[in-house]
Amino acid sequence: VNAYREIYTSLMSAFVDADSAVLDMTFDIMLELLLSIAIPLVFINLCIVHFIFEAGAHRFDEEFDERLSRFTAGDRFIYAFLASWTVMLIKQFVSFGEFANLLINNITLTLTLVYAVQGFAIVLYAIRRKGMKIRGSKLLGFLFLAIFLLPGINAVLIIALPLTGVLENWIRM
Repeated sequence: VNAYREIYTSLMSAFVDADSAVLDMTFDIMLELLLSIAIPLVFINLCIVHFIFEAGAHRFDEEFDERLSRFTAGDRFIYAFLASWTVMLIKQFVSFGEFANLLINNITLTLTLVYAVQGFAIVLYAIRRKGMKIRGSKLLGFLFLAIFLLPGINAVLIIALPLTGVLENWIRM
């Protein structure tokens, strides 16, 4: 890590007029951020690649979208999800070790992504129940465009998808 820190400091000092303490601090922040989201990024990458493969392989199969719209994470993850977000809240007031922080962040974000996938399935089911025959791949593409290109709406979608997935455990949608 120190070798990367030295490379970062030497490269950034050529572009930014800042002392080495500030550059070390920005390196530490970026490293912690990267490590805090590493597992969720791998998880979402695997999900997207798997979904693209399955959607392509079953592009003429109507049953694939039906199975996708019935996806559920089940009740077994809800307690871990709630506990992880509770620990995230507690973490704001109590100091944990660096490894514990990274582990808590990764577990929380991964479980949030699981419930975001469930929320996506619920949205797909609700749209298809209304009689619209939209494919899951088209809906996913629309949601990605909305998340990446529409400021304000992206925050709503990022919060609403996991929240919809979690609420499905108590309110059948």
